Amino acid sequence: MENNTKINYKLLNQIFNKSRYPVIVLKKNGNILFFNTKAEEWALLHSNTPMMENKSILNYLQKDDMNEFGNEILSISENPGIPVTPIVSIMPAVDGNERWYEFYLSKFDANDEEEYSLLTIEDISGRKKTIDDLAEREKRFKSLVQNSSDIIAIIDEKGIFKYVSDSVKKYLEYKVNDFLGRRVQIFISPGDQAKFSSFLASILKNERKSYFNEFQFFDRKGNILYFAVSANNQLDNPSIKGIIINARDITDKKYADEMIYRMSRQNELILETAKEGIFGLNAKGLITFINPYGAGILGYKEEEILACHYSEILPEEYLQKEFFLVDDIMHSNDFSFRKKDGSFIPVEFSSSPIHNNSKLSGSVITFNDITERKKNEAELKLAKITADEANQAKSDFLAQMSHEIRTPMNSILGFIELLSLTDLNPEQSDFVRTVSESARHLLDIINDILDFSKIEKGRIDLELIPFNPGDFFTSTFKLLKSNADDKDIAFTIDIDDKMCITLGDPFRIRQVLTNLTANAIKFTEPHGEISITIRKESEDDDFCSIYFEVRDTGIGIPEDRQDAIFQPFMQSSSSTTRKFGGTGLGLAISGQLVKMMGGSIKLNSVENKGSKFYFTLQLKKAAPEDTDNLEKLNDYREITAEEILKFPLNVLVAEDTENNRKVIRLMLEKFGITPVFAENGKTAFELFKDGKFDLIFMDGNMPVCDGFQAAGLIRDYEKKKNLKRTPIIALTAKAVKGDRELFLNSGMDDYLTKPVNMKTILAALCRFFPQKIIPEKNNCCSEKTDANTDDGIRINFEQLEKQLGLDRETIRNLLKEFISEIDAYILQLESAVTENDYSKIEFAAHKLKGISSMYLISAISEPASQIEEKSSEKLNIDYAGLISRLKDEALRLKQDI
Repeated sequence: MENNTKINYKLLNQIFNKSRYPVIVLKKNGNILFFNTKAEEWALLHSNTPMMENKSILNYLQKDDMNEFGNEILSISENPGIPVTPIVSIMPAVDGNERWYEFYLSKFDANDEEEYSLLTIEDISGRKKTIDDLAEREKRFKSLVQNSSDIIAIIDEKGIFKYVSDSVKKYLEYKVNDFLGRRVQIFISPGDQAKFSSFLASILKNERKSYFNEFQFFDRKGNILYFAVSANNQLDNPSIKGIIINARDITDKKYADEMIYRMSRQNELILETAKEGIFGLNAKGLITFINPYGAGILGYKEEEILACHYSEILPEEYLQKEFFLVDDIMHSNDFSFRKKDGSFIPVEFSSSPIHNNSKLSGSVITFNDITERKKNEAELKLAKITADEANQAKSDFLAQMSHEIRTPMNSILGFIELLSLTDLNPEQSDFVRTVSESARHLLDIINDILDFSKIEKGRIDLELIPFNPGDFFTSTFKLLKSNADDKDIAFTIDIDDKMCITLGDPFRIRQVLTNLTANAIKFTEPHGEISITIRKESEDDDFCSIYFEVRDTGIGIPEDRQDAIFQPFMQSSSSTTRKFGGTGLGLAISGQLVKMMGGSIKLNSVENKGSKFYFTLQLKKAAPEDTDNLEKLNDYREITAEEILKFPLNVLVAEDTENNRKVIRLMLEKFGITPVFAENGKTAFELFKDGKFDLIFMDGNMPVCDGFQAAGLIRDYEKKKNLKRTPIIALTAKAVKGDRELFLNSGMDDYLTKPVNMKTILAALCRFFPQKIIPEKNNCCSEKTDANTDDGIRINFEQLEKQLGLDRETIRNLLKEFISEIDAYILQLESAVTENDYSKIEFAAHKLKGISSMYLISAISEPASQIEEKSSEKLNIDYAGLISRLKDEALRLKQDI
């Protein structure tokens, strides 16, 4: 009987000394009855005075807190039902640091003549610092793992540790490396090893989002600790490739659970001071107890919620009786409880079943308010969206600026080329050559920026065409070798002549190899050496593994800069940039391209001795039908002036300008194609429905129905009739921002920029119909005529012959037809200006620009382009002056022809 009425000091001492918090039992007058080891450490830390029994607790507190604690003790003594109220205080330690604490004081009746109070102290300095640090986004993110109080680990499907957080040292006193490469079962008590094997087998089935169970672990000293383990199967996630384990130390909770069933009122005091909500259910789902902290979270007083059904705190979709009353342990970190006022709060909870004689008799639920955590997660998500939007804006800016700069650069290069064809003295020729090289170098930089922007936005499309790696790159290296010879650099090429015929994008691979080789030449001093190696590493029935290597004896790269050089706009040092130039984009682009093709560029380099860049690509082997067309495809890539390719195709051309139709017809006839023409998109759609075409060339800007609308109609018709998709290639005279995406979104498959020529049309035909290539001899392109013998001083017939692939007499006849119609074009434009109709002005100027561009008549196309551009923006300019200029140039053109 005496044991039931007196405090079991020995039992309390065992319980309190297992607590992570200082715990002190006070008499009614505030004097200390007894205390645990943590309380003694706390007293020494802040007062350098040992804690003693029968000494007032006020001797160990801040002076400012004494009156508050005195009043609190008195209130609890006079009002036994008063709830636990936390007191927050900051206290200086003897080491000079300050710490934040929360003090929890509650009264209990030991059923004897004395009344006692229980004081629990929690160090919240870490929590306080975390809250302050939430203002910084990066620190918030890192704290999710680094500052986590849980043990976070990644294991493979065999249960072997691949990663474990530093917090493992805090709980199990092991080093991180003690876990890596070892099985989880090594650290689990023998009684739980079979349970963990079953747990792992359930995870591998991946039937749920997460799995939860409890296990006993050994620490380094052999002590048993209890952990609640949640697991998430991320084996299919390429960035993780493992099972994420979150282990929370619940040793104190396990002891608290045992106290609930094995101890009397003294044990319940520990429960009441817990810093998480805890409530229990009986077999009927009624709440049998709840701690003050949990009741406070839900907005109730303890007596208000006792005997209520748990459905009072659940969302409506979880009102079934069996939600908490199940044999399995339940856990969720994304749930909501309903408060007394009807509002909901986000919580993380765990539910453990209670059994009596193997029969489910209830459940114990622990929960925490995670409102702050959810707020932080939302802020992190918003910060990521903001960062992504900023990155997108940067990419869009780079793409747009590259396009805008490239447009005038093309004009500059064109005029330089025209200037080089005039009579120049040696000094002037040297000037022109220097300007041309500089302009082309600038254009290369602009193209690099555009490629980089496309890669960032995921807009680089890789081709899948057959090629022989042993043959395809030979000509490329021969061209680069001449650059090496100019610097007196020994240049060797070792390409395996027994290669598989593979499918891939040889042009992107060539871009990478050209970049690596050009860098090797740039950074290698005279009398150095460069070697290129391409060889087959392995081969099976489906794939061929090809190894690429570029080695040099150049300046090398410092070890601490070798990772950085693959970052955009980075070189090995600022002195390298000053001496050798360059944007630092080449390697970034090359690295990304190789990554897109399934490889990774690697680097071995020694400063002042040289570098080796190498990568391996696993390429799919070409099928026999692809191999049959390999030589025909190579003919298209390196076609000579004496050769032409034939295509047995039915082609529809939608083009509203008569002269353009004639030029395109003559070009297509050179490839054995007799096209069908439509003057607008509506006619094109009707012809498409009535005929069967292999390919459609579609002008973007046409009357009645433009090319984009027509493409949409065709795609809808194909879908409705379940027809095979017919390739549609757009023809446009505009500088397209965003590349082919605008055309692809409208239903087209590719685009050609006007003025089109034999080469671009041939490339399109070969790209879409490599299997229909029929090589033949072409005599029309072999005729050589000196442009200077012609009287047409404003027409570059030699250039037109190369571009259009037509003989001079045919071109002259086409020009005469155009000149006979030019007055009508100008009259149409002038009439639109008089009506002040911007859409008509833009349309008329577009037609005039397109056809004059085809014949390289810049004196006509440039003012027409200005009119088109300004009218599209609805801007008032000197239209009369530009039209007068067009008339003057038209008159001169008639005189020339």
